[in-house]
Amino acid sequence: PRALGETGLDYGKRIDKRSHERQRDAFRLQIRLAKKHSLPLILHIVRAHHDAVRILKEEGAHEVGGMVHSFSGNDIQSRNYTNLNLYISFSGSVTNPRSTRIRKAASTVPIERLLVESDAPDQTPFNRKPSPNEPAFLIDVIAALAELRGCTANHLASTTAANAHTLFCTRS
Repeated sequence: PRALGETGLDYGKRIDKRSHERQRDAFRLQIRLAKKHSLPLILHIVRAHHDAVRILKEEGAHEVGGMVHSFSGNDIQSRNYTNLNLYISFSGSVTNPRSTRIRKAASTVPIERLLVESDAPDQTPFNRKPSPNEPAFLIDVIAALAELRGCTANHLASTTAANAHTLFCTRS
């Protein structure tokens, strides 16, 4: 295996609040399992950034690192995660001009901690809706991030590919 995940916390609107305690307990156990096997974490965090960062710190998740998949937070939250040895991955939501919070975060994540993903079939890029998302639309995510960061799409694509390789392929 190359990573452990998806794991994390989901406090979304459709999630029963009574499950939050069970989610936190399971999250702690999965972090411990990742540490035991020296595997990076693939994190799914929805409306639970405060609790997620707290638990990641308490459990020493920085030792294995990982990525926050399809990041939905703000620039302060992204900094909290990168300080914990995590990469931040952006998907189709960053292409929406009205997603100002996510776009600001995307423009401030250190380039060496940046990843991209399609998150297909969900999170279709803004200009492709109402079509279902597909991996080929990753080029839209890359283009939006490159524009936000003031670099070329080729530079952003090669840098994020190298980051993914570092995360998933260069571990002993």
